[in-house]
Amino acid sequence: MSAAILFAFAQSAINSVFNNFLNDTYSITDFQRGVLELPRELPGFLVVFVSALFYLMSPRRLAALALLLAGLGVTGIALFSARYGVMLAWLFLFSVGQHLFIPLIQSITMEFAADGQAGRRLGQVVGASNLAGIGGSLLVLVGFRSLGFTFRTAFLISAAGLLVGAALLRAMRVERSGATPVRFVLRREYGLFYWLNILFGTRKQIFLTFAPWVLVTVFTQPTETVASLLLADGMIGIVFNPLLGRAIDRLGERCILMSEAVVLVFVGVKMLLVDVYKIPVGVSLGVIATVLVVSVV
Repeated sequence: MSAAILFAFAQSAINSVFNNFLNDTYSITDFQRGVLELPRELPGFLVVFVSALFYLMSPRRLAALALLLAGLGVTGIALFSARYGVMLAWLFLFSVGQHLFIPLIQSITMEFAADGQAGRRLGQVVGASNLAGIGGSLLVLVGFRSLGFTFRTAFLISAAGLLVGAALLRAMRVERSGATPVRFVLRREYGLFYWLNILFGTRKQIFLTFAPWVLVTVFTQPTETVASLLLADGMIGIVFNPLLGRAIDRLGERCILMSEAVVLVFVGVKMLLVDVYKIPVGVSLGVIATVLVVSVV
């Protein structure tokens, strides 16, 4: 659990400063910011092949390697990224470790769970990780506002957390597990599920990429503002996530997913009509209502 906490702390701190770092250090364009997601997210696609290369390595050893790669990548970004192209190489290394670690921590957590307690153990890890994420954003907020932090400071603290997590995992005793290896499943009857995940991932990636970027470049918000928003997001999540879980149990997954889609349509069209084209709120609400009625019908 300690490694998961350190990872969540480091990732939150990195997310809090990354867009301001790009804008202040390299002054990249909006197009370049979008293209940058290719080396950042490509490891997410390649993680299946990277995992296959280390098939004989235990999950704990592989997770330690993942955090080591991530820590080295963040260290490179902090110390050896005077040129934009060099920074991209370090970012790719960090992303490989990041995407490799995320699925592994679930497997490792379940190894330590007693029979019938896997869900409870995963919930504990997720809860602790949320608190750690809040801590990472809070550190950036206080550090930049009162302690004279720089981007390098934030990156080095994050790198230290990742490397300590790698050391903790490396020090764990490896035991043979009787669990069945997880395999990649691709079946025709799961087609709708795959498409929903593709659409969800696309929407999420676009929003997570450009929402903070708009805050930084269009509204010229400092690092403290981004950190404050991530801090608020984490605190709201602590209260909202359990309520969402209960709603799923009571109403079902389909109802919750449809409700989420409706809310996102409302927010997206509202932003487009009001904030971009400056159309009056009353007119925009009428258009949104029409769109929603048509979509339901």
